[in-house]
Amino acid sequence: MATSISNPTMPFQCAIPGGIRGGMTVTIDGTVFNNCKRFAVNFKCFNNDTAFHFNPRFDDGNIIVCNTELGNKWGSEERMNHMPFIRNRYFKINITVQEDVFQVSVNGNHVLHYRHRVSYHSINSLQLWGEITLSNISFS
Repeated sequence: MATSISNPTMPFQCAIPGGIRGGMTVTIDGTVFNNCKRFAVNFKCFNNDTAFHFNPRFDDGNIIVCNTELGNKWGSEERMNHMPFIRNRYFKINITVQEDVFQVSVNGNHVLHYRHRVSYHSINSLQLWGEITLSNISFS
């Protein structure tokens, strides 16, 4: 069963409806601000750890940084030198929770997979921040 949130305001955080599960896809529709420096999508855990930090950065060489924060300590960054986002343009991010990875696509194109560093079962909320406007978030 899909749940949608229309026109959420930024910064945004919500509990994941029905809890996280393998095979779940989170879809985020929005537009990047013309002056965007960076934004982030965070899958947060019950204890406030960040299981998955997805962080496109225009101000750091047009890269995407992925990481995990455990006990207020960040792990080793995984950096991708391909930037699928364009300032002042619409985007659609699909993040699918698989047994061993988060699979990420942007505008229908596979971008990356990020191996779980902590059990995805501990995730309870979704958080977004940065210079973007959101039109819809759905959980299916």
